[in-house]
Amino acid sequence: MELFREILKVNKKYNLIENNDIIVVGFSGGPDSVFLVEMLKKLQNFINFKIYLVHINHLLRGKDAVSDENFSFEYAKKNNLEIFIKRIPVKEIAKEVGKTLEEVGREERYKFFSEIYKKSRSK
Repeated sequence: MELFREILKVNKKYNLIENNDIIVVGFSGGPDSVFLVEMLKKLQNFINFKIYLVHINHLLRGKDAVSDENFSFEYAKKNNLEIFIKRIPVKEIAKEVGKTLEEVGREERYKFFSEIYKKSRSK
């Protein structure tokens, strides 16, 4: 697979992922995040590192968001990956603090990612 060889080459050139690294992936369940995780899993055949998935449901898209959350959980289970899922009532928080949905979503995502990264380092 030519693309994967290129990924290996770039990773080696820039030391992006090294042995014993922890990679926390924002996982929406969409094709981009699935592809990223599939490539990372292949990379684990060459480098010893841990992958953690993080899925955030902002509670904005109703059944579609629940479907994405369920898919993310099942994908992680099927691939023996640890996943952290959080539901964040972005609309309510934004109204409460007087910020936009985007601002609150970003702030809450960063907080959750930071929390998961700290947890993963203590394992």
